[in-house]
Formats: sequence, structure tokens, C-alpha cells
Amino acid sequence: MKRELKIFASILLSLTLFVPLISCGAKRDADFEKSYATSFGTAAVKLSRYDADGKRIADETLEKIADDCAAAAEAQYLRYTSSDDLSAVNAEVDTVFDCDAEFISSIQSLIELSGETDGAYDPCCGAYTGLFADGEPSEEAAASALSAVGADMFSFSETTVFKSNKSAKIDVGAAALGYAFSAAADFLKGADSRSAAFVSESAVYVRGYTSEDGPYNVGITADGTDKCSGYFRITDGFVFFADGERDAVHALGKTVDDNLKISKAAVFSSDALTAAVTSQAAVTAGSDALSAMYDSFGRSFEAAYSKPDGSLTVTEGAENTIYMPETEASGD
Repeated sequence: MKRELKIFASILLSLTLFVPLISCGAKRDADFEKSYATSFGTAAVKLSRYDADGKRIADETLEKIADDCAAAAEAQYLRYTSSDDLSAVNAEVDTVFDCDAEFISSIQSLIELSGETDGAYDPCCGAYTGLFADGEPSEEAAASALSAVGADMFSFSETTVFKSNKSAKIDVGAAALGYAFSAAADFLKGADSRSAAFVSESAVYVRGYTSEDGPYNVGITADGTDKCSGYFRITDGFVFFADGERDAVHALGKTVDDNLKISKAAVFSSDALTAAVTSQAAVTAGSDALSAMYDSFGRSFEAAYSKPDGSLTVTEGAENTIYMPETEASGD
């Protein structure tokens, strides 16, 4: 269930998993906002109409910033979901020559991240995850695909990819959105606006302060409700939301049942890729593994997750970031 995406000024961004709520104080003038249809769903750019010195920015300038930001995010997302390099790697071949060196380096980095999540996030499972595009696969098809899964299926040189099984495929999963948001954030950090945001149906980036000079509040609500269970307070960073029921099929051999300990998770980090990968890994691995990931990533993220009874739980040490409803959510 998805409703129309809107952001800020106590307007809800509705998700199939959590609902981020970003509230601002009274503004001298309404922020500039523009929405886009992207490959990762509806997204919006929000910009203050004023620079850090209080000078008003021309609408034409703001629109160009927003357009270029959305284009950068889209290009980066497509690079990891439908680029020529990815298509070549995922073909039924054992060697791919002349790949982009940066693309190969990124895949190697994701494989390293997979190890930090103990395999809960796995970019080398494309042979398996691809089966679900047309519905639930047969047991025979699933078993065959699983034989082509794992980091040991791939080896790399600077511009060449070697596959020990021709059927092995790369599926970067949530990391694609992480790369997209990282590109958007890099662009917005250079903008003159005193505050800026990029929001999609499953992620939020904000930088700067509200018009009252307080941090932005990204509220976490249960699906289908308008009541916040808690808030991330951030002045520069990312919040990624993941739905366990959707992502659990990406956990090799696992199914969605009563044993899935986390159904929904929200992760905050100053790094988009960490937030994206950890949110997906959290719902795949379950709550028992979340603390281990917290330590493995060098405590570089904070997380909240919804348990089956609807209650909100936070990672150890995250109390400094997540505020419960009884705590006033306005900037302080």
C-alpha cells in the first residue's frame, strides 16, 4: 500500500514498511519542492529557498539543482541494476573482459560488506533472487540456482570478471539505492540552500537545520498508521527502511514465516551504503544478528525495528539517536 509521496511540514511519506515523517517549524517561505518518477519509485527533492546567509535563491537555480540531483541518483541506480557491465557479468559466460574498473571495485566492496553481515546481505545471489521476478520458483529451479550462489563464484582482475559457474549472477539489492542516495547527497552537499533533502519511498537523506535551527525529525511509524513510534533526529545523514517480508526471499533458502524475527527495520547512518546494506541485512538475519552487525560495522549506524507485536526496539547504544513519542520531537 503506497500513498502519494509528500515530505516535510508534517506531511507523511507512506511506505509499505515504515513511514518517515520529517517535520519542520514555521517557515518564512515555503521550501522549493519537486517530485520525480524514478526507476526506484517516486522521489522528491526539497530545498530551502535561502542560502546560509539568508539570501533568497532564484527558483530557476533551485529547479536546476533539483533536476541535476534526481538525474545523478537515477544514473547511479541504473548503473547497478541495468548497466551494460552488469548485463555482461550476468550473461551465461565464464569470463567478462573490459568491464569498468570502478564498477568491479564497487562489487568487490559489496562482497566485503556481505562478510560483515555474515552473508545476510549477499550481492552474489542474483541467480536465486532473479527467480522471483515471475513468482515463486519450483524447488528444482531454486536448488539449481542456489548452486550458482556465493562469493566463491566470482573472481576479479582490474577490468575482468571470472565466474566459476556460468549461471552465477550479481544482484546488488538495496546497495543500488544506497549508491543512488550517495550520489544525491554528494550533489546536495554542494548546493547553496541552507537545508536540502532527497526522499524516496524507502529512504531519506537530509542535511541542514529546520527554520527554527533544530535537527530534522524522521519519524518511524508502523505500516498503515499515522502515529510515530519513534524519531531519528538528524542534521546530515540517511535513513533507510526495509521490509522483511519483501527482502526475506533474498535470504537464501529462507521463507517468510513466524520465525522471521524482524519484519521491518529502519537504519540511520552518515553513510548511505552502510544504511542501505544494513537495513536489508537486518530483516534478513533477524534481531539476534543485529547487535553483531552493529559491532561489525564499527558502530557506524543506529537501527530501530518493529517486532511482530508492533512494538519498536532499538539497537544497543542507539538511545542517543532515537526518541520515543513521549519525547518532544521538535528540534532542540
